[in-house]
Amino acid sequence: MSSGHEDLTEPVARSGATPAPPARRERRSVGAGCFIGAIILALLLGVVGGVLGSILYAASITSKAPISTPKPDNKQALMVQLSNDLITIIAAKRVKDVSVPGTLQNIKVSTPQAGQLQIAGEDQFSIFGLTVTRPFRVVMQPYIDTCKPKMRVLSVDTGGIPVGGLGDSLENVMNSQLSVNLSSLLSGFSYCATGVTTNNSGLVVSYAVTPTA
Repeated sequence: MSSGHEDLTEPVARSGATPAPPARRERRSVGAGCFIGAIILALLLGVVGGVLGSILYAASITSKAPISTPKPDNKQALMVQLSNDLITIIAAKRVKDVSVPGTLQNIKVSTPQAGQLQIAGEDQFSIFGLTVTRPFRVVMQPYIDTCKPKMRVLSVDTGGIPVGGLGDSLENVMNSQLSVNLSSLLSGFSYCATGVTTNNSGLVVSYAVTPTA
């Protein structure tokens, strides 16, 4: 007979019944999560590296506006022309005086545009024991300053890695070579540069010659 109360006792297992297998804990795959995380991290590093590379490339390019300078006058007493090949030889010999990290090599001087001179080459240096070679390009403009031809840097492109002092050092080297005392050519005369430019062949300078006595 039923007592009217719920039977709280556990049911007795029937003889011969198969016991239920113990519940297995679900194992989460760790390898797949780590792999996806590594991909996301690589993508983030790539984005950061791209932004940083753009910043470095922008920092490695400096530019100035050209200034007005008189052109050579064919009516002057003296016309001097330095070929691109000669300027290349001079620059290649003097780059050891340039104060930059690494070694400048494979120097080449050209005049792709009238009124400008381009010095191109490679800068080889070491980073964390690894040898890195990056191209560079420096564009200069010749001008006249107190009767002497000089060079000023218009732009410096170092291929994404800023190289401090490269443009200024090359500018100083070129100006030291252009500072020539022409009075040794013919005594009793003073020489004053009146105009300068570049053409397909090289650098052209005109001089006014005045007797000193």
